[in-house]
Amino acid sequence: MAESRAQPFPSRQEKLRHGPLASYCLPLSLPRLVSSVQAIMASTAGYIVSTSCKHIIDDQHWLSSAYTQFAVPYFIYDIYAMFLCHWHKYQVKGHGRDDGDARAPGSTWAVVRGYLHKEFLMVLHHAVMVLVCFPLSVVWRQGKGDFFLGCMLMAEVSTPFVCLGKILIQVREPLGLEGTARVGASGDLQGF
Repeated sequence: MAESRAQPFPSRQEKLRHGPLASYCLPLSLPRLVSSVQAIMASTAGYIVSTSCKHIIDDQHWLSSAYTQFAVPYFIYDIYAMFLCHWHKYQVKGHGRDDGDARAPGSTWAVVRGYLHKEFLMVLHHAVMVLVCFPLSVVWRQGKGDFFLGCMLMAEVSTPFVCLGKILIQVREPLGLEGTARVGASGDLQGF
């Protein structure tokens, strides 16, 4: 009798029974949807702030300080959500076996190390935003430079397209969408 190997993606029967997005793609796509919504809000806030400032140094807008306070919990959430996605991918790919050893391949520390190795720059970016940029924005800035803060927030406008591309990459293999127009369109949109 031949042993069946664990597959990284659900079989056709599982796709029909549970839906192709139920166990693999949906848990990984929801944080990207949240990131896209946050990016749209940040870009909108940045546009409102930067267009309302007539003097680029001295003009103030209430949305600049309000949005920076709103963004801090999001950055903390996003670090945790990215870790959960990494952990879920680790489990789905069959690496999540823990035989009780402190250094077992499926141990939490191994997953954390793998996460930090793979997503180091993104975690560093989020940590710097919370630990450096937020205090600088609230204390050191003293209400000046809202125009520049608005311009920095508008840089988030590309995030929904990046997230869409990652979602389509995740979905294309389980759904058999390799080489379709939907996947290609995301790459075209990211080129802007």
